Amino acid sequence: MRSLAGRNLVIRTSGLFGLAGASGKGGNFVETMLRLGRERGNVSVVTDQVFSPTFTHDLAEKIQQLVEAEAQGVFHVTNAGSCSWHEFAQGIFELAQRRVDVQPATAAAMGSTVLRPAYSVLDNRRLREEGFGAMRPWRDALEEYLSRRRDRMDVAA
Repeated sequence: MRSLAGRNLVIRTSGLFGLAGASGKGGNFVETMLRLGRERGNVSVVTDQVFSPTFTHDLAEKIQQLVEAEAQGVFHVTNAGSCSWHEFAQGIFELAQRRVDVQPATAAAMGSTVLRPAYSVLDNRRLREEGFGAMRPWRDALEEYLSRRRDRMDVAA
């Protein structure tokens, strides 16, 4: 299919979280964890799926950079580093300064019917090799997301 298109730019990403959320999913994982943590005081999250959380703001900036440079081909664009969903949840509560008990679980134990890969980390090597720079670590992006989220909530109050 891509060979028919001639010039093309394909972006592969994963684990998106952003201020707009995902309307079809009722928000994003960060918001879901914060809500469940507030409501229950504890959550169970899978340890057997590893990925690279990606802030949509960072993704959008990198896409803009690639488009303006007329880049072509396939690029993986995710925040740097990787973690399990369990580690991501722990990071959310730590950075949000919330005391929530995060229990480890497996996807099978959680009764998930959706088949997801155990390891879905994407390598951003091509971004770096072609001079587009490295993406910042996911924890730094998460910290900014939480800060922007607080700012939006302060303005709305």
